[in-house]
Amino acid sequence: MLGGNRPFSPPAAPGEVLTGNAYLHGTLVEAPPVVPLYILVDVIGAVYTPGVVTVPADARVIHAIEAAGGYTVYADRRAVNGAALVTDGMQIFVPTEAETAAGEFAFFPTSSAAAPVCDLICLNAATYSQLRTLNGIGTARANNIIAHRERIGGFTHIEQLMDISGIGTTILENIRPFITVR
Repeated sequence: MLGGNRPFSPPAAPGEVLTGNAYLHGTLVEAPPVVPLYILVDVIGAVYTPGVVTVPADARVIHAIEAAGGYTVYADRRAVNGAALVTDGMQIFVPTEAETAAGEFAFFPTSSAAAPVCDLICLNAATYSQLRTLNGIGTARANNIIAHRERIGGFTHIEQLMDISGIGTTILENIRPFITVR
């Protein structure tokens, strides 16, 4: 018996799936948010099988590297923070030791007092590897960002990225939530 003025949601017909909010015994029941179980991450560089891998949503960088076959013998493991959390659509670049030795990759040890502490990627201190994690920033753009930063003595605002060839409004807006000039 239904009784009173309570709203009523009819039960689903066989094979029908109810979505969104529904009423159960007169009480609004909200659908829980959809949380993905797995995400896609692009792992490139000195790994055995570079490419897009599927990892659990709470995975770390090391899990994505392992899913891509693991580090090659040439990989510079010091240039990669294996403990960092991954996000959907992230790209992880693993440089070789030769690339690091050639000066193409610089990194700040986590214990270094000289390294600025940022929740976001700091354009004025970002390493090549950090810049490569940004969607749309490949090898050439990462190198161009570092060269431009050195040429102008550091970024004063994020929009200065648009002075770099190949970085336009679309790329800037895609990476804006992940960068700062602190």
